[in-house]
Amino acid sequence: SNHVAKRASIAQGKGFLAAVTAAFADLTVLAKQIKSLPNLNGHLAPLFGIFSRKLEMSLDDARRLYLFITLRSLVSAAIRLSICGPMQGQRLQADVASQCIEPLLSSPAIRAQLALRPREDDETFLWGDEEGTPTSGAQAVINGT
Repeated sequence: SNHVAKRASIAQGKGFLAAVTAAFADLTVLAKQIKSLPNLNGHLAPLFGIFSRKLEMSLDDARRLYLFITLRSLVSAAIRLSICGPMQGQRLQADVASQCIEPLLSSPAIRAQLALRPREDDETFLWGDEEGTPTSGAQAVINGT
């Protein structure tokens, strides 16, 4: 929503893209296709979704992993800023994960929000329904066609 957050998201997305291509050689072609898309600025969330789908993760597993990674980053920042120590940070992460992530993902209101989809023709559209069936545009990106 602001230029600082946008720049940070794009930087995280580019870092994620570099890490994925280094870790999964078979996804290099997909990464090049993604870089060539005109409307994809490299934000972390859509890139995470594209690669989660390509790696055949379920929608729930992708949501859970994304929330866990976000939580881990926040706890890591708190440790670096000396707000808490490493052991307290691990305890905090475990507590928040067990008390917030699972209830959050099972909440009907939150599930409805997470199920909101972009336009059908948007290249970043990843899942077409709650079962994880992608639309034709997303399937073309995933399949590399």
